[in-house]
Amino acid sequence: MRNPIHRVTLRAIIAALLGAVLAASACLAALASTAGATGTAPPWEPDASSVGALVFYDASGHQVTSGNLSDSPVAAYVLGTGVIRAGDTKATLYGYLPVSGTAPGTWNGDVLGSSTVYPNTSAPAPLNTSTLPVETGASDDESIATLIADWPNHNALGSGYENLYQLRLKTTKPGLPPNTRYDSADISINSSAGTWTQVYPAPTATTLTASPTGSQASGGQVTLTATLSSSSATGTVQFENGTTPIGSPQTVTGGMATVQTSSLPVGTDTLYAVFTPASGNGYLNSTGTLSYEITSAPAITSANSATFTKGTAGSFTVTTTGFPTPTVNETGTLPTGVTFAAGVLSGTPTVSGSFPITFGAANGTAPNATQAVTLTVLSIGITTTSLPSGSVYSKTNKVSYSATLAASGGNPPYKWSLVPGSTPLPPGLKLSSKGVISGKAKTAGTYDFTVQVVDKKTKTKPPAQNTATATLSITIG
Repeated sequence: MRNPIHRVTLRAIIAALLGAVLAASACLAALASTAGATGTAPPWEPDASSVGALVFYDASGHQVTSGNLSDSPVAAYVLGTGVIRAGDTKATLYGYLPVSGTAPGTWNGDVLGSSTVYPNTSAPAPLNTSTLPVETGASDDESIATLIADWPNHNALGSGYENLYQLRLKTTKPGLPPNTRYDSADISINSSAGTWTQVYPAPTATTLTASPTGSQASGGQVTLTATLSSSSATGTVQFENGTTPIGSPQTVTGGMATVQTSSLPVGTDTLYAVFTPASGNGYLNSTGTLSYEITSAPAITSANSATFTKGTAGSFTVTTTGFPTPTVNETGTLPTGVTFAAGVLSGTPTVSGSFPITFGAANGTAPNATQAVTLTVLSIGITTTSLPSGSVYSKTNKVSYSATLAASGGNPPYKWSLVPGSTPLPPGLKLSSKGVISGKAKTAGTYDFTVQVVDKKTKTKPPAQNTATATLSITIG
C-alpha cells in the first residue's frame, strides 16, 4: 500500500477478511448488473470535479482498457485527456472507493503511484510528444488488488456502485497549492477472474472504410466513413492522411461521420479517423486506420531510340511512371541476339541495321501507354565514353599523359584519327592510328574534340568499311 487517503481501517484486519470479501464480490459480480454490463454510466457520472478522462497504455504505447488486479503498476502509462491546471509538471495516480449516497470528494482511497514528471519524451509514441498529463508507472506502484484490500467495496447490490472504483490523475507543481480537480476513469472489478475493466468513459472502437473499396484513380472522389462501436457516442472525427488533415473535423451523427476528398496523393496512403468524444459524453477517444491506394495511369519516360553495336553486348532499360508500377511489353522484330525481358532490351546483336519496335505499359489504370522506338545496331561503335584528366608537364611535374581509345564491332584492326575540322587535342598531345592519346601536356584547360575510327575493308565486292565517331573531352590541370 502507498499513502492511504482518509484511511480508517487496519491492514491487518482487512488482510484477514480479504478472502471473504473477494468471495462475496465474486457472487455480486455474477448477480449484479453493473455499469460495465449495461453500458450505462455509473450514478455519480459525470463527475463535476473531473476535467477529462484517463487513457491507459502498455509499455509499447498501445492503449489498454483492462488488466489484472495484481498488476503493478496498474498500467505502464496513464494519460489524462484534460489539462487540469496550466503549468503543472508532475502527475500522480490515485484510486478511490465510491460510496453510495456520498459525494465523490469525500471518498477514501490510496495513492497508486509516485509523482512523475511530464511531458515524458522517453515514453513510446504517441505519449512522447503529448503535452497532456502523463503518469509513468513503476514496478513498486500499488496494485488494484491492494486498493481493494484497503478499501473493499461494500455497496449494496443494485446500487450501481458495487464492484466499481474510480481512478484519478492529479497534477502538481512545486510552489503551487494542491489541486482539487483531476482527470478520471471508472473501472469494474471481476474478482473471480482477477481482472479490472474500464467502464467509464466507455472504450470505443472506430472502423474506417472507403468507397470505392481498395483503390481509386488519381483525382477521383473518395468517400471516407468512420463508424463507432456505439451509435450513442457523440463528438467529432478528424480524417487524416498520415499526419495531414483531410478537411475539418466532422460531426458524429448516429455513431458515424463521413468526408469526401479527391486530393489524396498517388501511392499507398495510410488513412486515419481520429474520434474525439464530446465533453461529458462518457466515451473514450479512438482511432481507425485504413491502407488505401491512389492509382495513376502509366507513361513511358525513356528515350524513343536506342543504339547497340554489332558483336558487343548492350542494354536499354524502359523507364515508366504510374502507380502501381506498370508492366512493360515489346512488340516488333528484334535483331538476332537481342531479347526483351522485365522492361530491359539486352544482348549481343549479330546483325546491324535499324529495327522499329513498340513498347507498351499497363498497370490496370486507363489509358495504357505506348511508345514507338527505333533500335539501331551499328556495325562499329566507339565504346570509350570519357577520358582521364591530366596535368601540365613541367620540371616539377614530370608526368606524361596517356589514354587508349576503344571500339567494338566491325572488322578489326581499327584505325583512329581526328575527324577533319575537329578542335585539336590539348597542346603537346597526339592521337596515334592505334587509338593512343599521349604526350606532354603544355597548357591547362578543357579541350573537346571528335575522334573517328574505321575498320578494315572487307574482301567483298564491292569492299565494305565501317566508320564511327564520338566527341570526347580532356581536362588538363
